[in-house]
Amino acid sequence: MSIVNNLFIIKYYYHKHFTNLVQKISQIVKMKKITFTCEIVSPMFSGSAYKNTLEFRPTELKASLRFWWRAMHPNLSLDEMRKKEFKIFGSGNDITNKSHVRIIDFEIQLNNNRINDIYYDNVTNNRNNRSNNNDNIVIIKKAKLPHKRGREQGKSLAFVSGTFSITFGLINEQIFSSNQLIALMKIASYLGGLGTRSRRGMGAWRIIQIDDNPINEYVNLQNIYDNIALFSGQTYTINHNKIFVSNKIERSYPYIREIYLGSNGETNVDNLTYKIINTAHKIKGQDSDNYKNCAGNSRPRLASPIYISIIKNNNQYFPVITFLNKEKSGCQGIYNKFKALLQ
Repeated sequence: MSIVNNLFIIKYYYHKHFTNLVQKISQIVKMKKITFTCEIVSPMFSGSAYKNTLEFRPTELKASLRFWWRAMHPNLSLDEMRKKEFKIFGSGNDITNKSHVRIIDFEIQLNNNRINDIYYDNVTNNRNNRSNNNDNIVIIKKAKLPHKRGREQGKSLAFVSGTFSITFGLINEQIFSSNQLIALMKIASYLGGLGTRSRRGMGAWRIIQIDDNPINEYVNLQNIYDNIALFSGQTYTINHNKIFVSNKIERSYPYIREIYLGSNGETNVDNLTYKIINTAHKIKGQDSDNYKNCAGNSRPRLASPIYISIIKNNNQYFPVITFLNKEKSGCQGIYNKFKALLQ
């Protein structure tokens, strides 16, 4: 190959990649950027590949957004839902179909002086070692199974208090708007959690600021319904202290069937996480086979269709229970026992 040809190839290579770089920079500059500052509400067990190491992955939060977006769309067929989801969030199987919701920046501040081996054997233990400074994430060992004793509690490092911030960039607001992103983040914070045991009250979080605007809302069922309705229209109804799907729909993917919000709050979040996990433990002990069929199982794998999270209102903590559509015959008794948490 001649020197001229080599120079042409080199010039073409750099021109192509430089053009791509300019396009990407231009795209980032034109993005609508939104920064969410969030507070950890209940212990967050977000581990990494290394034992006894915590890792807060922003991609886990984005995966949670995708999950709750899907769960709010029983009005779409599976094919319709996938096409719309891929258009918004991208598809790993199609490199040309990139996400219109990008994570631009993520910040979590660690106060290394607070990393230690403090143990909390039960909810009555002193918690004076916990930091009150929300600018720092406090890490201690917490029990994933607080209703048990000793080693059976499964103590692991957890983020227990503090704040984190995440900045999203929206490529095209005609496809996914800033109002939709804010509503979806709120739904994910109301109903979901991050890390292990997130379906049993762990890893709860809430939004305390959007860009420079503090958020101090008292979350009720109407707030939850209004944000869902932004996506699903009249698919859901709010009545009799619950949100429920207006018409029974058969879908192969999990979607929100019912949502209940507790009426009596706890002043200590550990009391509520203990109550949630202990209730699940007692229900399983009373009817193990039915529990595995209705509320989740490890072998064979069955993700629980009962999602329990925690909402913080005015320094009180309330359970919120979401029942997904994987309802099976003979499960209503199990579901009613979980609803007792709402009292």
